[in-house]
Amino acid sequence: MSRYHFLSNRQKIIKNHTLILGDLLKYKVRLSEEEIQELTKIVKFGKNSARKITRAWILLKSHEGSNYKDIIDDLKVSKRLILKIRKRYCEEGLDSSLNERPRPGQPRIVTSEVSTKITALACETPPKGRNCWTLELIKSELDKRFCFSIGKTSIQKVLKSHDLKPWKKKCGAFRSLTISTLIE
Repeated sequence: MSRYHFLSNRQKIIKNHTLILGDLLKYKVRLSEEEIQELTKIVKFGKNSARKITRAWILLKSHEGSNYKDIIDDLKVSKRLILKIRKRYCEEGLDSSLNERPRPGQPRIVTSEVSTKITALACETPPKGRNCWTLELIKSELDKRFCFSIGKTSIQKVLKSHDLKPWKKKCGAFRSLTISTLIE
């Protein structure tokens, strides 16, 4: 039973390998003169990222008719990368094959809704027995009122972005508000 499992995995590997080889042959790179000049400029001057230069080399060597093994030996890249770059060039064009796609990144912890709640809380009058808001007090009040926990550093960044310093004033909303500024 384990031998059958081994053979099926081996067959999967062989099948996957032949799929990659078939796809490498399927996507032929034929560059125009302008594209060759642009790629040569990218490779020669080296003012781009290393990944972009590697992609440019892959396209140039593929256009010259280099075997995938030669490209792997010269550039120290995988077959999958060669396939991906060739496929992107054939389906989407030069710019897409050279540049990376945008990545989603980590979602923001402090959304605009959370930022609004923090700002509104800092602008309120502090609780009884307190002269001003502290970061710890804002944090505990957010947890009580809105049932979510957020770090003091995140609170500090929100307050700083709105130029609020509730620990220095009695009420954070009126920073330097005087009667003379109201009259003007």
